Amino acid sequence: MSHVPLKPIGKSREQVVDDRTFATQRENLGKLESRVEDTRAKVHQGWGEKYVERVHAKGKLTSRERIDLLKDSGSEVYEVGTFVNEGREFGKLT
Repeated sequence: MSHVPLKPIGKSREQVVDDRTFATQRENLGKLESRVEDTRAKVHQGWGEKYVERVHAKGKLTSRERIDLLKDSGSEVYEVGTFVNEGREFGKLT
């Protein structure tokens, strides 16, 4: 087996930003992550319970239910484009 020497790159965090600034940035990032997770949960709900009931009444499964049946048990699904249409309004064109 070959030896691959690992050399550190860049500077340590302490050399780049002081502790106070780092703590502030970390707190702000936590708020942004929380917003993203809340939006992801909202998107995951889809069109709501009425939609799910309507799909089930037709004897069908929702998209995520079908994906859950297709994937290996215990494996995660990494959705791509989760926020593509977030915040858009759809309806009749005038």
